[in-house]
Amino acid sequence: MVSFRLILIRHALAYESHLWDGGDLNRPLLPKGKKQAKQAGKRIAKYLRQKRRAIDMVFVSEASRSVETAQYMLKHLPDNIPTSQSALINPESGTAGYLKLIEESLGEGHVIVVIVGHEDDLSHVVAHLCGECRLRWEKGGFLTLCLQEEQWFIEVV
Repeated sequence: MVSFRLILIRHALAYESHLWDGGDLNRPLLPKGKKQAKQAGKRIAKYLRQKRRAIDMVFVSEASRSVETAQYMLKHLPDNIPTSQSALINPESGTAGYLKLIEESLGEGHVIVVIVGHEDDLSHVVAHLCGECRLRWEKGGFLTLCLQEEQWFIEVV
């Protein structure tokens, strides 16, 4: 029996850094990115209906593109899902912050947690938890990791 599910989402398509005058954390989604985030929300909602589960917590980096991705995704999910922005998962923060949020979530008894973050950190988290693997991580894409009897695995959705 799966005791914990972690849904990792790569932020949707945003303005490229070399085309954006503001700071990196302020880069917003492009119109195509908004559509990607909405699609991710629909797919996650369908997945949750199939599992008959609800999200306990959503963690989002402080980057505008992650915040917007979460906002558009959450439009397709039930209201009042707790959401928290965290500098621990800002771009290029490494895996430590992600692992800390996961550990805290497990300690609080959460069953399904979503993290909206950034590549390459997301792939490094998956490799750390599940072992080395190659991922093609599209912007706005997500995958689900499951913890079962102290063993992590990627769930095929």
